[in-house]
Amino acid sequence: MIKHQLSSNLIAEKIITFVLIIIAPLLWIGIPEIPIVLFILALVFAIYSFYTIYFVVSSAVFDDTCLFARNRKAEKVINLKNITQIKLTPYYGSFRNMWKIQYIENDQQKSILIFLKNGLVSLTPFVKAVRSKNPSVDIKYISPDFDMDFN
Repeated sequence: MIKHQLSSNLIAEKIITFVLIIIAPLLWIGIPEIPIVLFILALVFAIYSFYTIYFVVSSAVFDDTCLFARNRKAEKVINLKNITQIKLTPYYGSFRNMWKIQYIENDQQKSILIFLKNGLVSLTPFVKAVRSKNPSVDIKYISPDFDMDFN
């Protein structure tokens, strides 16, 4: 089976987040006129981005039958016929779009979050593969709600 890369490795986001975590305290020390609120917001944003990029988002590849998702904790093999929803989820820590993939495992609804490698170009073959196994899958390309349930 040929595996197709679905997710991005987020190198740019990782570098920017790391630099922001280092620069935020240095800016506060170097320029004391910066309002404390701005400093706190930059630090919270950096920590949130770090947590999301390193611990929440999965790396994903797929073939004709399964999605292989890996995060820092474990690797999951998700049968494409068990995927119930693919949904755009707003994320403001990157220029990329985050996608939530919901699936059923052991009669429980679960989900993973991914950043696509090449935007919708990499999503189209995945959607076709999922629809061939589960024609009733719900695809949402526009989603205004902030939906990051970390399960």
